[in-house]
Amino acid sequence: MKANRKILYTILLVSLVILASVSSFFLYYFYKMRNDNLSFNKIDIQESSTVSYNVLTNDSKFYDASVNSKSYITKEIKDIKTYFNYILTFSSDVSIDYSYIIEGKIVGNSKGTEDKILDKTIYKNVPTVKKYSGRVINLTDTFDIDLPYYIGVQDEFIKQYGVELDGYVEYDITITYAYSSNAINKSKTDKKELSIVIPINDVSTKPIVPVSNINTYSEYSDLTEKDKSTYLAICLELLGSTVLFVLTAILVLRRLFRNASIYRRELQELLKKYKNYIVKLKNMPDFDDIDVLFVDEFEDLYDACMVTNKPINYYEVVKDKVAIFVVFSDFKAYVYKVNIRNEEE
Repeated sequence: MKANRKILYTILLVSLVILASVSSFFLYYFYKMRNDNLSFNKIDIQESSTVSYNVLTNDSKFYDASVNSKSYITKEIKDIKTYFNYILTFSSDVSIDYSYIIEGKIVGNSKGTEDKILDKTIYKNVPTVKKYSGRVINLTDTFDIDLPYYIGVQDEFIKQYGVELDGYVEYDITITYAYSSNAINKSKTDKKELSIVIPINDVSTKPIVPVSNINTYSEYSDLTEKDKSTYLAICLELLGSTVLFVLTAILVLRRLFRNASIYRRELQELLKKYKNYIVKLKNMPDFDDIDVLFVDEFEDLYDACMVTNKPINYYEVVKDKVAIFVVFSDFKAYVYKVNIRNEEE
């Protein structure tokens, strides 16, 4: 009966530990979710962008930069035909307003330094504004860069101010957009900047464009005040459950080991206090043909030891459960027993 009860207590203890662990995990999960303003509603967004160019020379030769990336003799360039492609893909339908501006300028630093002494905008288009509803936005446009004109602007600046420059032409494409999604009940504004830079060198030049890339991310719905209150209630409930499970587990653990600890403590106290009178036996003493008298208090056994001038024999009958102390006198054995208390007590 006691063995079965101990098994049940052990199963209960393991179950409580598992429940406490699970509750702690979900407590952390919902608490973090509440702090991060996340919910289960989201949309996935993939963004890709490309900037490229083709070069037209004075002798009408056309070079496709996508298949032949090279440097070009600066004075032989007639025109640089540039294009860009920007794609946004959403996992669910959105309503979006977007626009883009292309701005071209010439920039010059004092020769060999980072001091900018020329910064002049030459080209700026009228913003292109569009509206769209759906899942995929594919924005593409082209524009020409009249490099000889920019070289002329730089030469005029050098002639006017008598300085040497490290100059370059920069075209910036700024795409701004605002979208709203019913899936996450949210509106968001963002922008993307692309550019192409063409150094103006005396001999040769090579346009610099950003590496084509694909970026994937997700947007989550914001929690409403009602959602936050709900998550707070869940966190408090999980906290209470975790505390309850832990306290119950502690009580079960104490129940499992309380009697054994009481037994061990009492035994150690006796062995320490009366060590000068106790002899530890390797084997169970023989009680055949002897009257066995059980005493209620160890002091009675000690008195018998003093009167008979016999040692107190000690033997642990069952490891960590039952031990006996015996004083033999003639044909009598005075016995004091230490054992684990009954669980009904």
